[in-house]
Amino acid sequence: MSEILTHPPPATAEETGTDGPPFILRSTPDAIGRLLALARTQLGMEVAIVSEFTEHEQVLRHHEGDPEDFGFEIGARTRLTDTYCWRVVNGHLPQVIPDAKSDVRLRNLEVTWEADIGSYIGVPIKLSNGLIYGSVFCLSHSANPSLRERDAELMTTLSALIGQDIEAEMTARVERVERIERIRGVLERGGLGVVFRPVFDLRSLVIVGYETVTRFEEGGSPERWLAEATKIGLGPDLERAAKQVALAHLDDLPPKAYLWVSLPRTAMGTSTVLDMLAAVPGDRIIVALALEELDAEDRVEEAVHDLRARGLRLAIDHMSSRATALAHVFSLQPDVIRLDGGAVSEIDADRSQRDAVSFLVQFGSELGAVIVADGIETRRTVRVLRDLGIPYGQGYALAPPLNPEDLRHEQP
Repeated sequence: MSEILTHPPPATAEETGTDGPPFILRSTPDAIGRLLALARTQLGMEVAIVSEFTEHEQVLRHHEGDPEDFGFEIGARTRLTDTYCWRVVNGHLPQVIPDAKSDVRLRNLEVTWEADIGSYIGVPIKLSNGLIYGSVFCLSHSANPSLRERDAELMTTLSALIGQDIEAEMTARVERVERIERIRGVLERGGLGVVFRPVFDLRSLVIVGYETVTRFEEGGSPERWLAEATKIGLGPDLERAAKQVALAHLDDLPPKAYLWVSLPRTAMGTSTVLDMLAAVPGDRIIVALALEELDAEDRVEEAVHDLRARGLRLAIDHMSSRATALAHVFSLQPDVIRLDGGAVSEIDADRSQRDAVSFLVQFGSELGAVIVADGIETRRTVRVLRDLGIPYGQGYALAPPLNPEDLRHEQP
């Protein structure tokens, strides 16, 4: 007999230490439900069920049909030794039982009469490592003389498919727990840092502001960390912690310099983050929304309204000259528009880039928005941008990102 898989019942959100959505092992029930429906229909049975074996109990996990008609409920626990499934796995019963009440091995069992079981067919669910997860079985109240040994082959095939689905979810469960522990670890031990990318006045080459970029002790991009945290409901927690780290250095900046902070879509509706930003004097902070994240129009307009109501200046990041982008940005009326590196990388040699940037400068002027160019990598690009009327910029040609301790040595 294969070894039985034993593990604790599915965890809840409280047990995993997150305020995110409930975390329950259910294995894509739609897929399993379709397989159970196939078994029930093909075999002419009244109900099909997937059960899990724990150390001493059988737990019903999925069903197709009405298990309550047999006195069963999903999530209910029964002592393993009282079940047909356990006896099948141990070789004490066959997999196919056309007439349970006439079978001398079953007619005196309490469950046969309590559940009014007339016929049964079931096979174990085996995982790839040889362990048994539980059982998939079908029941009817009446005897079913059409059941044959070959019908167990169908159940075995379906069991393999169900096992693959359950195993994939179990793997996802482990990965989720690891992700929770990793994110929680960063939050609890303060594994967040920040660097500052200076923004220059391109004519005077004086630093006017600093963009904050989150860094993690374990490495990896801020986008990847935030995406992982969002999957487990910890996105707002991580975003709030990142903003706290950045804002803690406000007093290290030159007195007239501002902080540029990016606000991802996941944080747009988070009042604690917005309140934290609004606590900074309005002339010391610019909040940037990425253009590619502005597709959920109602949510974006609500977020912009919240930003404005809190007295914060708004920037639109990664600006392009696409008509749809222009219309959307025009409706938001930002204070600042930032062009990314792709818009200026070849501007000294590419006439079409210069024309596009010139158009965006004019567009910004009509909006009353200031233009910032990002990704400036050569001094020649600085000169071209000046000539095109771009007032501000940042990039390695001007200065690399600065650590917090470097800020004290920078002159305004």
